Amino acid sequence: MANRDKQILTGLVIGLAVIYASTYAHHHHFHSGLPIPPLPKFRFKWNAVFLPIFTLLGVAGLVAGYNEKTKTKSWLNVTLPLSAILVGFVQCVLNVVCCIEYPWKHKYGSFELLGKQSIPWLAIWFGAGLLLHINYTLLEKKAKMQHIWQFVVIVIVANIILQEIIIKLGIYSFYGSQPSVVFWKLPIWNPIVDTVGIYFSAALAYKFKNRLSSPLGSLFALLLTPMAIGATYGFVAIPAIIAINSDFPWFITETLGAVTIIASGFMFVGVNELLLDRDALDVDPNTVFGERAPLLG
Repeated sequence: MANRDKQILTGLVIGLAVIYASTYAHHHHFHSGLPIPPLPKFRFKWNAVFLPIFTLLGVAGLVAGYNEKTKTKSWLNVTLPLSAILVGFVQCVLNVVCCIEYPWKHKYGSFELLGKQSIPWLAIWFGAGLLLHINYTLLEKKAKMQHIWQFVVIVIVANIILQEIIIKLGIYSFYGSQPSVVFWKLPIWNPIVDTVGIYFSAALAYKFKNRLSSPLGSLFALLLTPMAIGATYGFVAIPAIIAINSDFPWFITETLGAVTIIASGFMFVGVNELLLDRDALDVDPNTVFGERAPLLG
């Protein structure tokens, strides 16, 4: 077994041990049947703080994309950040199957899908447009895999911290038998899957940038992110979703959550290997973009 393989296997074992140990105290059973959504209060004050922040992040991504458009003449730089908004509608479905509750006042008006409010998620996912722009720019600038891994890890950690704060303030909450609740109340499989889905969307945009750069072609890019997020959840999140909507013992619940996290890692590697033709595990800073290290073994 190569030294790199041993390091990966060791890291995987340590990570799983930490997850199993830290989640034992967080695991709670609910009564048989489907999970029942809680009835939290609508937090106007904190929504008034965070939703504009996410909107400003989205505007920043849009402005940065337009700035690149003036240099490259590619409309893809504009429509890709905008595509994040449409994930708000996909999120309404995810809220049902992933047991996420976002209380919202009907008097403020909001499009409903499956009984879930979409307006706040449109703003939140618009903020992810900045991450889309950065991911796409990293690929455009031919960033080394070491830097891409570092950025992905930073995004996941920042996402975990931000969502823990948001949950603490009561803006939204997770319910059901959520696996992988490592720290406080956030199941960490969720930000990991989201981050991989965003990277997948940026990778698709980069792969087909020549076809998506024209004004007409760039309109198809609006569908990239909602499709990528939906595909990512469909591919890797099913084990966690099964656990959430069941009443399994702690070990089975956490194993299903761990499978989702591991599958997310495999998907990230697969996107780089199969879509971008890059060795996702080659973090050698001296490797030039496009070079491939020997296969694992």
